[in-house]
Amino acid sequence: NFGTLSWTWNNDEIELSTQASDNVVDLLRNRMMELSSHILDILKVAACLGSTFEQRLLELVWSKLFNVTNDDPHLVEKFLTGIETSVEEELFVKVSDTPPRIGWVHDKIHEAAIALVAPSDRQAYRSRVGEILASELKEDDLESAIFVVVDLLNESQDVNNENARLQLADLNLKASQKALRLSAFESAAQYAGQGILMLPDKAWETDYERCLQLHNIGAKAESFMGNVDQMETYCQAVLSQKNKPIEDKFDVYTTLIDMMTNEGKIDEAVKLLLEILGRFNCRFPKNNALIALGVVYNLTRIRCSLQTRETSKLVPMRDRTRVTLMRLLDKLTTCLYMAKDSRLPLVVFRSLNWTIKYGICSYSGQAFATTGLILTGALNDIQGGSKYGQHALTLLNMTQSQSSAARTIFCVHTFVFPWTQQARSLFKPLLEAYDIGLRTGDTESATFAIFTWLATKFIVGSSLES
Repeated sequence: NFGTLSWTWNNDEIELSTQASDNVVDLLRNRMMELSSHILDILKVAACLGSTFEQRLLELVWSKLFNVTNDDPHLVEKFLTGIETSVEEELFVKVSDTPPRIGWVHDKIHEAAIALVAPSDRQAYRSRVGEILASELKEDDLESAIFVVVDLLNESQDVNNENARLQLADLNLKASQKALRLSAFESAAQYAGQGILMLPDKAWETDYERCLQLHNIGAKAESFMGNVDQMETYCQAVLSQKNKPIEDKFDVYTTLIDMMTNEGKIDEAVKLLLEILGRFNCRFPKNNALIALGVVYNLTRIRCSLQTRETSKLVPMRDRTRVTLMRLLDKLTTCLYMAKDSRLPLVVFRSLNWTIKYGICSYSGQAFATTGLILTGALNDIQGGSKYGQHALTLLNMTQSQSSAARTIFCVHTFVFPWTQQARSLFKPLLEAYDIGLRTGDTESATFAIFTWLATKFIVGSSLES
């Protein structure tokens, strides 16, 4: 209203509009009720399978619920006819033909199909569908439908049988693992929490491995969401298992260290990392003279072996504990850099020496890249640094690891190669580091990579508009 310079509205029209929206589900449900009973049965089952689903899953559940066999072609034909009718009525839409996949035309239609089952019967009905899928699907098929299956089974509040609870805990574990791989942290946390609830009271004694995995995933997922209290609860549950090997606690230690780093508690993170590494006789001096002596000694060895170093002959690192320690060394490198700690080169050289002695892993490339940076920046050994940068990329290609790829590529093409290669040759690798960083969650390396790309573009005189 320009006269009063304020907004005005018509409450009656708003109420009419919102009431119409609220009534859509009821209208759609009433329209569905006019269809034949066998089509309604199909719609009820389909409502449990999500927004899109494979036709074979729908047929599997429908046939088990109504005891239909392939020996009865009449009922099978009724199922196929029901699918076609639902498509013609614009309830279903065919998403793909190979394999046949179906979806709901609109989420309100899906909601109306859910309402076909009475609220008092809905929980039992959905649990039954989940039980059929869990018992009938093969391992690979169950993996692809795990979220649907677990969501259906988790709705049941009456899981009193101990074996059934353990099976449900196992399914929640699989769902949480998959959700974590997909970076669906909220879902991963929910599945892990539900899985823990399904475990018996003395699960740490009777079902240790499953209990450990659920707590590890729960802690990691909660930390990504910033739920510090719940994360610490899970971590303390693992760390309180006094008679278990420290290797079982690596995951929660890593989660705690990441949280400390994110909160700026760098000194605490360094202290914890040094404490864990120290239990495996991996220690570093505090005395400045000893630190300087160690740096000079390692640099001398590196420069003496520069011409004879052959990374192609290095074997994969087989010891899982050693690989985890390499990961902790990698985290310690980052923390010491942020703390401006003079022990940083020694940690890098330890990773380098372990790679040469025990074999390559996901973190070896970064050790070689950082060594190249030190040779270039500290000793002005441009050619030596370039060789180690090339070794880093070779190792990255050998391990096919994505976890440290963004940081390794960024480091090599920002601090090492610019001294020996044309600036324009850096554009593509830096964009690759940016892309990998975004896909793997290493947003810090991705940000640095795209900044370097832009800065280099500017320096060589490229058009900023392009």
